[in-house]
Amino acid sequence: MTLFDLIFDIADLFASWRFYVCVVPAVLVAFLVHNSWPDAIWPWFFTAPVVLGAVVGGLWWDCRS
Repeated sequence: MTLFDLIFDIADLFASWRFYVCVVPAVLVAFLVHNSWPDAIWPWFFTAPVVLGAVVGGLWWDCRS
């Protein structure tokens, strides 16, 4: 396996629609929460695990299919 094969495999993984179906709504919710309370610190404790879980869930869903 060459370096280019590895790069294209990783790019192909992130080009899947399953990954974006999980990540886009989570990022949108995080964006809306942070815009609603711009100076508060608590949204980070809510949105960081949600977005991280969406990334992991999207990658897991794509690898399983």
